[in-house]
Order: sequence, then C-alpha cells, then structure tokens
Amino acid sequence: MTPKVSLIIDIACAWSYIAFERVASVISDQGGDLDTYPLGFLPHQLDPSATTTGEPLLRVLRERFGPGVDQENERVRAIAAMDGITLDYASGIHSNTFDAHRAIYDASQAGRGASMVRALFRAHFSEGKNIADPIFLEATAQGLGVELTRDESTRHVRESLDFVREKKISAVPVLLWESGATLTGMHSKGDLADLLH
Repeated sequence: MTPKVSLIIDIACAWSYIAFERVASVISDQGGDLDTYPLGFLPHQLDPSATTTGEPLLRVLRERFGPGVDQENERVRAIAAMDGITLDYASGIHSNTFDAHRAIYDASQAGRGASMVRALFRAHFSEGKNIADPIFLEATAQGLGVELTRDESTRHVRESLDFVREKKISAVPVLLWESGATLTGMHSKGDLADLLH
C-alpha cells in the first residue's frame, strides 16, 4: 500500500504523539482502520546524539531549557490529556530514537505501522520505557507479529532522514501529501478531518 499522506514524527516529541492520536481519531471517526489506512510514517530525530542507554527525561529537559521547562511540560500535559493521552515526564527516559524508527518501518511493511507507533509513544511517554532498548523493541515487535530487520530498516531510516532534511523540515509533526504539500504543527481534529476525508 502506497501512503497517500505521511506523518513525519519523532517518538520523543510530545506534539508528534498528540498529532498522531488526532489523526488516528479522525480516521476512526471516518470508519477507517488505522493500520490499513494509506498513512505512512517518516522519521525525524530531535536529538540524534542521544544515547541508547538513556537518561532521565526531566533532567535532560531542565539542563537544556532551564527550570521554566516544567511549566511548559504542564501546558503540554494538559493539552494531551484533552486528547486522552497521558504524559508522564517524571518517569520518561531520554534516549536515541533511530532504532524505534527502524521498528516503525518494519511494522509498516507488515501492515502494523500505526500500532507500532502508538505502542512506542505510550511506552516512552506513559510507561517509562527506554525505546532504544533492543530487548524492549523485540518484545514489542513480537507482540504485534512483526519481525525486525537490520540492514533493510537501517538503510530505509537513513534514506528517509535524508529525504526529510532535503525537504527543509526541521520541526515536527508534519503531514506530507503525495503531491508534496505539507501541513506543519498542531491542528484541530476538525481541520484534520477536512484534509483527510
């Protein structure tokens, strides 16, 4: 299935999580099945230098953005809650998302891309999991009936990251249509419904 529209996201991005769930809700409201809807996923990495072993998320955010980040986190948490999303920054682990994007690619090839995206977002933001942990990724893939690859998924993610950079996309979430049209940032379910019908 060739995606008619792709969602450019990073699993470490709360706004990407909210945008994904809004898109998912719109597709469901329109009677579609999220895993069979022609929706693709393209990777972005907010912090490609992050380790795979992980660090406490709150500590990293405070070091980078100062103490004011706590107020911003509360604002984002409140917005997410209105979409039924739990953001638990206190238990979050800041880690590299490259291998998570590899898992999304493999799941997409098996028709379970959206399910993998949702599982990874929940693991990162609600369950305090290290989404770079290969044991966690393997277990998540097995739970979805997905076989993880190495070379193929690595090549695809690298090429996709290059593609996104060539599009001059430096912030997510972004919706990208086949035509090349893009929609950047956060949008209401109503606006998304008009665009995805």
